[in-house]
Amino acid sequence: MTNLEQWASTFDNKTQHLYQLEKHNKTTGIYMTKDRYGNGVPCYYWTTPLYHVWINDKWELTTQNIHDAYACYERRTNDTRTDM
Repeated sequence: MTNLEQWASTFDNKTQHLYQLEKHNKTTGIYMTKDRYGNGVPCYYWTTPLYHVWINDKWELTTQNIHDAYACYERRTNDTRTDM
């Protein structure tokens, strides 16, 4: 099991949600996480999303700024494209 797969397995998708936004390969991508809370009456509430950048099975960045996450992802995938 890769580090990315191990990390992703910690989210239950009932109260903790993990979304894959970009995928370059099995161990490189951008992921968004957020938590749901409340009892659903009148609605559920969500925490501020966090964006996580994984490059070659290493956790590179966590940020609340989606633009920073994509900039890091694009820079790092361009830097390491020959390694992937």
